[in-house]
Amino acid sequence: MLECSDLVTHYDAAQILFGVSFSLEKGRSACLIGRNGVGKTTCLRSIMGLTPPSSGAVTFESAPIAGLPAFRIAQRGIGFVPEDRRIFPDLTVEENLMIAERPGEGGVAWSIRKAYDVFPPLYDFRARQGGYLSGGQQQMLTIARTLMGSPRLLLLDEPTEGLSPLVVRALEQAILRLKEEGLTMLLAAQDVNFAHNVADEVYVMNRGAIVYRGTVAEAKSATDELRAHLAV
Repeated sequence: MLECSDLVTHYDAAQILFGVSFSLEKGRSACLIGRNGVGKTTCLRSIMGLTPPSSGAVTFESAPIAGLPAFRIAQRGIGFVPEDRRIFPDLTVEENLMIAERPGEGGVAWSIRKAYDVFPPLYDFRARQGGYLSGGQQQMLTIARTLMGSPRLLLLDEPTEGLSPLVVRALEQAILRLKEEGLTMLLAAQDVNFAHNVADEVYVMNRGAIVYRGTVAEAKSATDELRAHLAV
């Protein structure tokens, strides 16, 4: 479904990605793991067209998308959940969901009712303005709002960053529910345990490159190697 080949991305003169390549099959979930600053977010932004790659190719459902503007990539069926939870603070939870609703084309069909089913706390606070939600509730709303566009591929950037263990567990359960629905997902995270719980494959990044790749089962058997790559 998604294939990235030799991605090279810069911010002005600074090169961030160095030949990143990986693929993701339909219905699978993968996690980019690494410390802050290793290129995980840039990789997702390069796929989404927010920081277009300087070279390399991104293919989604057999069609090249590198170089397309972000809104065109979204229209093709890719949803992006940024780390900074860009909700509309002056709109209620339900209004945030309503303005993002779009019929799906070959993806999982989403509705407000379905969003509340996956994220029950949002139903309890459906009349509350987004700016008055907790960090965990805002993260749930950000994910749910993205899903209202019925994407076929979901990109999630550090979805558990700064959240309590209890909220992280709730998000894990929601993401596992999305897996059961057949949604294809690519996540970026620092938490190895979180990656092991929600992903099928893991890709460890360091200094803008993928330095380890394998299934979750393989990664669990290579803890020393992963620890070395993730060490400060």
